[in-house]
Amino acid sequence: MAGPQDGGVLSIDQGAALLGGTPEKEETQPTTPADTPETEVQDAEPAADIEASQSEDGTSDDETTETQESDETEATPQLEAIKPPQFWSAEEKEIFNKAPRELQEVFLRNEQLRVTATSKAIQEASEKRKIADAEWQKLTQYTQYLNQTLSDNAKTFADRWENVDWKGVVDQYGAEEAAKLRFTMEEERDKLQRTVAAKKQVEALQFSKFVETETAKLPELAPDLADPKQGLERRRALGSWLLEQGSPHGVTPELLSNLSAFETSIAYDAMRWRNAQAKAKELAKQPKETAAPQQRQTVRPTAAPNRGTHQSARLAFLLRKSSLTTDEGAELLNLRENPR
Repeated sequence: MAGPQDGGVLSIDQGAALLGGTPEKEETQPTTPADTPETEVQDAEPAADIEASQSEDGTSDDETTETQESDETEATPQLEAIKPPQFWSAEEKEIFNKAPRELQEVFLRNEQLRVTATSKAIQEASEKRKIADAEWQKLTQYTQYLNQTLSDNAKTFADRWENVDWKGVVDQYGAEEAAKLRFTMEEERDKLQRTVAAKKQVEALQFSKFVETETAKLPELAPDLADPKQGLERRRALGSWLLEQGSPHGVTPELLSNLSAFETSIAYDAMRWRNAQAKAKELAKQPKETAAPQQRQTVRPTAAPNRGTHQSARLAFLLRKSSLTTDEGAELLNLRENPR
């Protein structure tokens, strides 16, 4: 090794030796990922992700996601239009079609509930009607049986005991035998009376069922007689009218109480028609009102005909007729009560 005296350059070791010390050598170790600060590693990852997220044509993942969502929105099929309920009127269907979808769904749910409730009510009414018909059939059969039994028993009782001379029985058979025969007679009499009482009970139950069934038909056949407020009073008026008409024609209270709903509706129509006829005849007998002379008015060619003159002529025509139909009677009442 060349020293300084030889004109060479001192190395670091030589310099340290001259100074009397040995320098500590620093060990250089390779840098590993574990020695790299955590922040540097984290900072490096997004950059790598960004570079990896770039597609070959330079489109980012965010742009691709937006494009996919747009495509999915466009691909979503439109909801099918909701049809209005089948039995709604044309006006109601038009309102339904103009309503928002949420309201349409509410309408349909409520309509379905209504239809379900109606169907249930009809089904229950049908079942009750079947039960009532079965009960009616049983009552009818039992009534027929009682009628036949009562007729046979009454005839047998009359033939056997009606003309018995009990004094002669005592004289002929003795008091003891006569008592036995009387006891037998009383047993048969009591049995006959029980049959009569049973028949009356069955007839009362049958009549109650009849009234219940026919009353249920009135709302359809005669709505006026089924009115909650005035129906009872109208039925009473009809009953009184029928009894008044029935003296020469055989309308009795018993017959009146057994009128069916159909017969009641026909009778009610007849009562109203006859009352209208009577009212029309009374009006026809009333003195005609003298109309005040009217001033002649100039009628333009385009003017409408005088409605009052037409009504006056129609009123005079109806008053001249000897008999009126129901419609004409109602028309006459309307013209007299509402002159124009």
